[in-house]
Amino acid sequence: MRAIKVALHDDGTALVTPERIYMGEHRAARLEVTLPESLREGFDYYNLCFDVMGAGKRIPLGNVYPAEEEEGLVGLAWMENGEIFCELPQSLTQCSYFKAQVEACCEENGQCTRLEKSPPFKVAFEDGVAGEGDALSAMALGQMDKLMARYNRMRRTLRVEIQGVREALEPTLLRAEQAAGRAEQAASDVLALMAQGSGGVPMLVGPQGPQGPQGSQGPQGPPGATGPQGPAGASTSIEAYGGLTNSQPNSLANLEAGLALQGQFPAKNVTYVNSQIVVAFAGTYLIHHAGTLLTGTGSNSSASFPLGIRVNGVAEDTQVLEVSQAHPRVNWSRSLIRHLNAGDAVGFSGNTGGGTSHGHFQSNSTVITIMKL
Repeated sequence: MRAIKVALHDDGTALVTPERIYMGEHRAARLEVTLPESLREGFDYYNLCFDVMGAGKRIPLGNVYPAEEEEGLVGLAWMENGEIFCELPQSLTQCSYFKAQVEACCEENGQCTRLEKSPPFKVAFEDGVAGEGDALSAMALGQMDKLMARYNRMRRTLRVEIQGVREALEPTLLRAEQAAGRAEQAASDVLALMAQGSGGVPMLVGPQGPQGPQGSQGPQGPPGATGPQGPAGASTSIEAYGGLTNSQPNSLANLEAGLALQGQFPAKNVTYVNSQIVVAFAGTYLIHHAGTLLTGTGSNSSASFPLGIRVNGVAEDTQVLEVSQAHPRVNWSRSLIRHLNAGDAVGFSGNTGGGTSHGHFQSNSTVITIMKL
């Protein structure tokens, strides 16, 4: 049988490599279609469709299912390892050429719920002596896909029933196999005694002899080769960090002016200028600020303040806090992650935006810390 090899590709191209095939040959020519990668998995069945001599009529050959274990080939077409094989019927070889296309289908409850098509390809035949013949019934081909779907469902049902019978019989088969093994061993023992003749050993087995002394321990084997050195662990060193604090209560006016945060934490790749932290490297930093707001002793003993940080003089991440005689102490603690450029300065922001009355209010344990991530 001669082969017409067709290689389908996901880019929409189809490479046809035919041998010399003549018109009118019946099952002497066979299509061998290699599916593209996108159509090889995720589908229940496939269908080969033909258009004879560009007549514009779709003729399906019937459902083609992926080959399953211990199952034979069904119909004119079958599938093996991502390839569809089809012995061409005589009616398709009576024409000078035909176009074909593979349809990949998903099935649910006997209905096609999804369909994808391959690139179309054309197969031509050499002229030969041809005459009238039995035409392939388009109506029969149209019903074949439904028949194949029913056949497939029956086949799956039978497979489940056969598996159930096999599981039910498995314990009985195992016991029979064990009994046969014991019978075979008994027969072997009888034949061995018969071969020894009248002077053979008695049937009864004597008592077991005492256990012999334990042998000395063998020499110790050579030590194994040293394994390769593992990879070095990732560095956990922090590239830049620092912080400022006030050791005793200070007015918000002094904090805002950069006159109060004189307590300095250990630092790396940052400097302290006018109660501000100046970074040496650009990068992403974690900035934390916290403290306690206290009421003042002046006439204005109740007010609201937007407390936060300043980056290059601009207030950011502020939180409005209110103190009064009823609530003389209010704590705050906030953190943010922000990108800073080399030379950016981070300080305290406590400006009320209204006069100098905030000079009567104080902040205790104010802290600003910074760490490069």
